[in-house]
Amino acid sequence: MNQDNAGFADVGYDPGTGTITGITSFIENGRLKGLVDLRDTILPGYINQLDQMAAAIVNEVNQQHRAGYGLDGSTGNDFFTPLAPTVTELSGNTGSGTIAATVNDPSLLTLDAYQLTFAGANYTIQNLRTGSSATAAYVDPTTVTFEGIQVAMSGAPANGDTFEISAHQGMSGSIALSAIDPNEIAASSTAAGVPGDNSNALLLAQLQEKEVTGLGDATFQSFYSQYVGEVGSRSRLAQRSLLAEQVIDQNLIHQREEISGVSLDEETANLIKFQRAFEASARLISVADELLQTILAIKR
Repeated sequence: MNQDNAGFADVGYDPGTGTITGITSFIENGRLKGLVDLRDTILPGYINQLDQMAAAIVNEVNQQHRAGYGLDGSTGNDFFTPLAPTVTELSGNTGSGTIAATVNDPSLLTLDAYQLTFAGANYTIQNLRTGSSATAAYVDPTTVTFEGIQVAMSGAPANGDTFEISAHQGMSGSIALSAIDPNEIAASSTAAGVPGDNSNALLLAQLQEKEVTGLGDATFQSFYSQYVGEVGSRSRLAQRSLLAEQVIDQNLIHQREEISGVSLDEETANLIKFQRAFEASARLISVADELLQTILAIKR
């Protein structure tokens, strides 16, 4: 087994020479094909949506929370641990360039995936969903801001080196509260309203109905409902498809058995028929023998 760029196992075949040839891409059907598709195509898509929703919650709640005031009069505090974009270097890179990414403007985040590619003396950063991009000359070091993310490049990247950047990857498993004191929870919209004012807390609660750019202008409630509905619908469809295939499989087995299979009822009837024929033949021979013995006795 080899591993691909995502760390997944690759199905291989060894003809006995000690050299394993990857055959994952040649698997076209069967249970193994279903498992590979589930692992490589279906689950990553749902995990990505879940990461986007978690990141959107962190981003939207933090922005609103920073605008409020806590019981101690403090403001500008994050409720959740802020987003920290991840940078993934593809395994085929050969240069020594290094990339770091931070959130520059939370209000501009799209929560899409980005790709940074070096070609000659230039670099290009592209939004993989919308296709929007920016290209400029690379000078060591270089810092560029693109759709709310600040990317710092340094070192000597080689031609063709590619990096993937994401502000939401893995957030569904790492979302956490910031190191915030209960007195710093910003329920009030103004410093003068502390204590007793809960207007900012109401605004935080109303975020569930806010259209979020990072979720394709969907609200948290509608995005989650659509997500759960799609998972359930796809699961039900898979169950029905499995049942249909099982019925087809059973019908084919029955058709095969009708042609080449053995019917116990038919074989039992044949055995009884042959038994009766044998008994009749034995009786005939017995009668003939008795007649012959009688004739011989008379002749004497």
